[in-house]
Amino acid sequence: MLYQSERQNRTNRLLSWIGGWVLARIANLAVFAVLAIFVFIAWKSLPFLRLGRFGEMFGSSHWFPERAEPEFGMLAMFYGSFLVTAGAMLIAIPLSLLTAVVLSDMVSFRVRQWAKPILELLAAIPSVAFGFFAIKVLAPWLQTTFGLPSGTNALNASLILAIMATPTIVSVAEDALVSLGRELREASYALGATRFETIVKVILPAAKNGVLTAIVLGMMRAIGETMVVWMAAGNASNVPRPWYDLEAVFGSFFEAVRTMTATIAGDMGETSADSMHRSALFAVGLVLLVFTFGLNLLTESFARSRPGGGSVPGLGKVTAIYDSLMHVWIRLIGPKNHRRLRTAANAAFSGVGFFSIGFLAFVLILVLGPMLMQGREAVLFRGTIEHRLFLAERFNRGNLPSVQAEYERCQAVRRPVYETLERFAWLDPQPLLEQVAKWDRTSREENKEQIARIQHELEVLPDETARAGLEQNLLEAKKQTKEADRASKRLVRAFNAMCETDDPEKLNAEYERLNDLAGTPRSNLTPILEAARKYHESAKTANLALRNEPTPVDPSRTFTQAFRELRNQIVGSDGNGALLGPENREDTAHLPPEVRYGTTHWVMSRRYNDALQQATVWQPRFDAEGTILQNLETRIDRRDFFRTPGLEGIPAMLDLIDTNLAAMLAPHWTLYWGYFFDGSTAGHFLGGIGPELLGTLLVTFFSILFALPIGVATAAHLVEAAKDGFSTRMIRLGISTLAGVPSIVFGLFGLAIIVRYLTGTPCILAGSLTLALLILPLIIRASEEAIRAVPQTFREAALGLGASPVRCFLTVTLPASLPGILTGTILAMSRAAGETAPLLFTCAVASGKIANWFNPLWSPTPVLSYSAYDIAVGDRLAEMVPYNQYGLVGALILLVLVLNLGAILLRGRIARRLRGG
Repeated sequence: MLYQSERQNRTNRLLSWIGGWVLARIANLAVFAVLAIFVFIAWKSLPFLRLGRFGEMFGSSHWFPERAEPEFGMLAMFYGSFLVTAGAMLIAIPLSLLTAVVLSDMVSFRVRQWAKPILELLAAIPSVAFGFFAIKVLAPWLQTTFGLPSGTNALNASLILAIMATPTIVSVAEDALVSLGRELREASYALGATRFETIVKVILPAAKNGVLTAIVLGMMRAIGETMVVWMAAGNASNVPRPWYDLEAVFGSFFEAVRTMTATIAGDMGETSADSMHRSALFAVGLVLLVFTFGLNLLTESFARSRPGGGSVPGLGKVTAIYDSLMHVWIRLIGPKNHRRLRTAANAAFSGVGFFSIGFLAFVLILVLGPMLMQGREAVLFRGTIEHRLFLAERFNRGNLPSVQAEYERCQAVRRPVYETLERFAWLDPQPLLEQVAKWDRTSREENKEQIARIQHELEVLPDETARAGLEQNLLEAKKQTKEADRASKRLVRAFNAMCETDDPEKLNAEYERLNDLAGTPRSNLTPILEAARKYHESAKTANLALRNEPTPVDPSRTFTQAFRELRNQIVGSDGNGALLGPENREDTAHLPPEVRYGTTHWVMSRRYNDALQQATVWQPRFDAEGTILQNLETRIDRRDFFRTPGLEGIPAMLDLIDTNLAAMLAPHWTLYWGYFFDGSTAGHFLGGIGPELLGTLLVTFFSILFALPIGVATAAHLVEAAKDGFSTRMIRLGISTLAGVPSIVFGLFGLAIIVRYLTGTPCILAGSLTLALLILPLIIRASEEAIRAVPQTFREAALGLGASPVRCFLTVTLPASLPGILTGTILAMSRAAGETAPLLFTCAVASGKIANWFNPLWSPTPVLSYSAYDIAVGDRLAEMVPYNQYGLVGALILLVLVLNLGAILLRGRIARRLRGG
């Protein structure tokens, strides 16, 4: 028995040593990852750094890497990064400190428990969603309010970055203020100080280190942001001349600027491997990495400093102004009444503090409201027959015969519209000319295919007698084909001449000539003859000379141009969407959806109808001296274009559309759950976000799969095994540095190492590994806090029963800390799901689907975040269906918010369990 006990002790010691050694090696991965990022970013920067052009790099604003003599001046992007960060901090710091003070000193614990999730939800919104908000909502407002040529500028980026940095500053600052306890506050109140005086003169100076740490962390959040500045700042090189001119610097906020992160994200995809341009971009990433590492060291120094002493920068001036006001007040009205000013200042301070909380709640509603409300239209809407037809034809969803029957009923109501367009085809015969040319090409191809078939039969036929007959057939077919091609050419030329003439006599002559040329009976010429007959019927009584005359309400627009615009808006022949779509869809399966289908949502149908009924006209303006001013945009009734003898049918057609639009499109309320599963067409014009949602979930899942065991093992080492020494401090510094590395730098590392040397191509595996590095610090910190929160008595009881430290951790500590670890994991999942910059170079594509389901890890994939960016910046098709734009961004936000809400609810449940509730 004694022998077995001694053997068990040796086994426990061996297992403890092995477990500690393994955990230590895993914990060192954070330090290794930081060193690897530094080394490989510096290595890829080395070709550029060897040029020794540091004077140009830091002193010139000319960034022209693609010229014959490239210039690599980075001053403009340094200035742009400084400007938007400084602007963001000027807004975020006072707003955040006021909010932190309210949460720590002005509200009850219950109110704080409700207010903090608002800030956490604000922090959880993906950066690409903020960028989308900056482009779609904030930029138009800035442009209209301030009369700017563009709303994408430094001010736009600064406002959004301030909102994004605020939750970080509030969270850290509030923790620092709460950690001081009640003693300092009660002592100050006992001496007669007001809340304002206590907070400004006592609490904030005492929590100086924590407050400064919060500010630096917020600054790191702002300076490392990529997607917002890429989308909102305008990306133009602007440096004030001279740089010390404060008025010029202030004016820079209303101009587009370029930042370091946006330059890397925007230029990297256009560079070739091993080019000097790419090396220069890595050099920009190296500068950004070194700067953020310096900020991180500064944060660590604040965290290690003793609390108290000194004051928060800028706070001394606030107290000095306050004391001066007190002194003036006492001198004017005497010391007996000076308490009124103190009371007023205290009330004002409280009011401003509560306003900050309300303002952040308002910002949350302002950002989420438009995206979720307008994104709702992608799932719950009044769908037209065009939407039901698309689903039936593309995804085989619904009863196809029933949908087609309903479509035919709608077409019966639309037919007068198509007949009117056909009757006035003489105004713009260009579509007919294109269709006839297509028929002619089809006829020639059919003739060539017939000859090719006979030639193939000759090659494989062994019978000489049969071959002789086929050779005769081949000669006859070639002769007939040659004659038919000649006849077809003459027929097309005659048709073109008939359509292009403005002379009624020549019109009739060309039509008679066309009928004479069609004497050779060939069935493939029948469509051309039918088109010629219809055109002649519509044009023989028309005033053909009217086509090139200016319209009465807009002399810059001819009747042909006005009719072409009207027809395109109805049938969509120009590819910019249409109200009703084409009449004949039998042979349009090959056409893109924006040409094949009309409007699929009733809300867009009404918008298209409004654009059809009301036209935009730019009227010239002049001042009293005759100087030309900017043209005036005016909306007029489109019928006014065609109030001319001979064109009366067009206004009547517009009246018919306006009156019978519902009968033409048959809108029904639709709950389109397939939006979350179906694929989409180009530009997300039609369809859903199934591939994007699946790609996001796959990348998130595999990143958690890689990061979670490493993060938990590292946290276990730091809590259970590590001693306070140099190696532990290095591990913590590595974790903190990894948490502060800008996301675009992770993307550079993933491109330079993971893609190039591990996977060989951008794919899900490369993106997941890159995201795993990004979320690793979050998992480590959350797991460390969860493990540390397990009562020491649990460990002592397990060890007292003879369990080894390893077994104690696996069977007691880890299960007890699992809820907290799960909370951190959910938060890490939400962070991974909302990231864009690391995926730009490692796995993301704008659209499509996973190419290889047998080996998905080695396939690129669309993800919600990158697709949201892609459709937000200049996608023509997406602009036609804004509800799908907002729907995609709204789905990304909902995914992240659901994960964060899950973490918040889980944390609350854990807290109630710990309190015994």
